[in-house]
Amino acid sequence: MIVDSFDQSEIELFLDLAAAEGWISDQWELAFLLKAFPQGCFVARETGGVPVAFITSVAYRNSGWIGNLIVHQDFRRRGIASLLMTKCMESLGLTGVRTIWLTASPSGAPLYKGLGFQTIDHVARWYLNRSFAVSPETAASEQGFQELLCHDSVGWGDDRSAICHEKLRLGKLFMDGGSSLIIHNTGTHSYIGPWVGGSELCAERLLARIYSRLTDNGATCLDVPVGNPWSKAMLEKFGFVCSGETVLMYHGDIPDYRPDTIYALASMGSIG
Repeated sequence: MIVDSFDQSEIELFLDLAAAEGWISDQWELAFLLKAFPQGCFVARETGGVPVAFITSVAYRNSGWIGNLIVHQDFRRRGIASLLMTKCMESLGLTGVRTIWLTASPSGAPLYKGLGFQTIDHVARWYLNRSFAVSPETAASEQGFQELLCHDSVGWGDDRSAICHEKLRLGKLFMDGGSSLIIHNTGTHSYIGPWVGGSELCAERLLARIYSRLTDNGATCLDVPVGNPWSKAMLEKFGFVCSGETVLMYHGDIPDYRPDTIYALASMGSIG
């Protein structure tokens, strides 16, 4: 088994493998990761160079995320996942990050626990069978975007401007009082996140604005920290349904994590 760099040309191979597992993954996410932190994205190859497993990671200022760990079903239970995890942790360690995050399925959590990761929260996936109606918008103001970055850093205890800039490039920024969110479309699906800051009232008003722009086509998805005390009742009020949970884990320094200020992750778990 050879561990090699994850190449841009292999994104479609990854997406095919992810689709077979029922994952929500998209081209933009992999392209972003391979550009932002190529030294932390790996592929395991069987004899002949055929990819059988993938993993990605990204480094911010003080923290990093590991995601997209997937091993072809014919090659599981051979230590490949642990090997790839070790490579990512080493790459992130070289950048000086002090905390490494990931989200794990309940069945995958024991692997990460064995590598020293600890559970800090759970993340619930919510969806609604309606999608965002795209219409011309004025560009987000720099002041508005800086406010989102400020709230995001309060929630995660780090400067994560790289992923926030990328999400703004893909979507639209909405604000209400102290609450800010970005929503973007991919095909028939809309994704909300990051969604940060503000009181419960501000957050609900903001969700109402988004809801008024949804159409009966497609679906809208978001990943929400279970530790947020207001999100569950709010989302249920607008008809969102929870489809399952993952385990939010960290390795290294205890993060300055404020789930009460986080209403949605910036991605479907692999970037934070």
